[in-house]
Amino acid sequence: MKLDEDGNILDGHHRIRAWRELRSEGVRIPDYPRIVRAGMSELEKRSHVRAIHMLRRHLTSEQKRKLVEDQLKDTPGVSDRQIAKAFGVGHPMVGRIQRKLVQTGDVEQCSTSIDTLGRQQPRTRTTTSIFVKDRREEYRAIEAISKATELPERNVDLKRMER
Repeated sequence: MKLDEDGNILDGHHRIRAWRELRSEGVRIPDYPRIVRAGMSELEKRSHVRAIHMLRRHLTSEQKRKLVEDQLKDTPGVSDRQIAKAFGVGHPMVGRIQRKLVQTGDVEQCSTSIDTLGRQQPRTRTTTSIFVKDRREEYRAIEAISKATELPERNVDLKRMER
């Protein structure tokens, strides 16, 4: 069983209930082992409990998605890979859920995120692709890029890029 420094149960509610029921029925059983987790913020405690549930319980896909959603809402600046690693799921799943939450306005799009090593990284790397037919258009595309004050965040054709 895991407790925080105030004695609040983080993990093991069912074990404690079963232990209490057995004790109340007169069964002689030893006290249960405890782990006290100190120095965690409320946000860290919630993240810890979600990760434990995700890794230990038999959850449906929808329940797993809900836990990931809750984590993304609590920690929008944490990378998809970091959340995926803590929850034992794939980072593409976390990315899909995050994009949905951004689209619905439940979380804001962050320009940076904290990676698994604690470094701040750009959330997305935007690249622009310009489709050209030959070497002459290639030179025109390079010239259009050098003159551009801002690159579009998508694929464009040469004429659009030159405008």
